[in-house]
Amino acid sequence: MNIALLLERAAASAPDHIGLVCNARSWRYGDLLDAARGAFELIQESEAESVAIIDESSEAAVFAMFGAALAGVPYCPLDCALPDEVLTTELERLAPALVIGDEERATRIAGSQEHTIFSREEFSLKAQETVPADDAREYDPGEGVAIEIFQHTTNGSPKAEIFRHAELLEHVSRAPHTLSTDEPGVTLLAVPPHDATGILALLCAMNAHRKVILLPGITAEGWFALVEAQRVSQALVIPALLARIVEQMEAGMARDLSTLRGIACAGAEIPLEIMRRALELFPSTDFTSAWGGAGPRDTITVLAHDRQHAAISGGEVKLPPSEGPTTRINI
Repeated sequence: MNIALLLERAAASAPDHIGLVCNARSWRYGDLLDAARGAFELIQESEAESVAIIDESSEAAVFAMFGAALAGVPYCPLDCALPDEVLTTELERLAPALVIGDEERATRIAGSQEHTIFSREEFSLKAQETVPADDAREYDPGEGVAIEIFQHTTNGSPKAEIFRHAELLEHVSRAPHTLSTDEPGVTLLAVPPHDATGILALLCAMNAHRKVILLPGITAEGWFALVEAQRVSQALVIPALLARIVEQMEAGMARDLSTLRGIACAGAEIPLEIMRRALELFPSTDFTSAWGGAGPRDTITVLAHDRQHAAISGGEVKLPPSEGPTTRINI
């Protein structure tokens, strides 16, 4: 099956339900499916063999991921914080690609590689304006690669992590409850597009027909404002952001965070002291460490209410095998 099936099911069951919010704009699930199909048309017209993102999180990345899935080409979000020469090497491996993001930078580093380049704004607008050529059009069944994420080894050579549609759908079905709860609520994603856990969290939220909030500029102030205004129940953050959240709360930041039931942390290892302080500041919130040193496929571990004492006192917290991938976090 294709990961786009999750969006198709959400659009069929709740077409008027808000599925995505970014920069104060919102899209219903029906709108998201239309935009994904519009993105499919743009990808088909470009004859691209992959779709690359060089940008922060945005609705364009969501349109592109599902459009690529429908077109049967890999979605390849790149780390825009990397130097130009590294991104040039990665884009060479993806050519010919449809590239979305900073148009000036993409043209500078990959203008001679036969890519089709869109700015974020242009791609987003065209995806929403493009009407599929045929209502009976057949989309890719999802038997191939859905996501390709580059990891960098000690010798500097990028290594591609490949995620197939079936594998991602299996992860969605087995994800810990801090990512995959079926309860009504709102999920806030404060991670870059190339974070594999962010992609999984997005798929899990759409599987449950939840509202997803994107935080493009990852700041503590923006995070607090969205959690309070949008009544966020599940949040995914990077460790640096969690550290700033902890610091501001300890400094007396007064915000209503009472709706927050789960926080997952991805992208890097959580420093022990930050985790201990966070657990004390959020005593009724579940924590998930969704990071592993071996790459995107590595650990997802839950620190639930009844395990926080063991975590704070220096124990090793493990997931039972039935709850998810065989992983652990040492506290």
